[in-house]
Amino acid sequence: MARGYCYEICSNLDEIGNLSESDLYEYAGHEFDFASDLASEDSIEETTNFAEMLKNCGAEVIDVANDNGDNAYRVVFAEDTKLKYFSQRFASLKKLAAEITAEQFSEDSTELYDLRQAITNTCGDMVYFDGCLYNLDTFIRHAVVGKEYYIGNAALIH
Repeated sequence: MARGYCYEICSNLDEIGNLSESDLYEYAGHEFDFASDLASEDSIEETTNFAEMLKNCGAEVIDVANDNGDNAYRVVFAEDTKLKYFSQRFASLKKLAAEITAEQFSEDSTELYDLRQAITNTCGDMVYFDGCLYNLDTFIRHAVVGKEYYIGNAALIH
């Protein structure tokens, strides 16, 4: 079963379109078991879905291409993009925090795991941003409002 996708994001439009599974080898066994390249049409579909999700959270998303003809999405986070992205999980976190018992909190329980995952999903999609790997939640939290980011391609991570 796949963990999710790793999305290539760059600060510079001319650097997109280069992510391949070999860029992720050093993280195999730590962040995920293994990575595999996606067929071009699958990568396009997944990056389109990712860009659409960010757009639904209030980010400005525009189709662009670099000088090499690589298609990408230019994404600019708005003031409320992060709030919209995390809103459902924050509601879930409050509910989980209200329901967890002291016993569950003091042990390595499923409830404690769920609480941690509500804060930062460490088992889902990831971002390869300017040569460094981040879980998606960490990238979103550190994204700068008003800065341009470029989404290139995607790889499958297991």
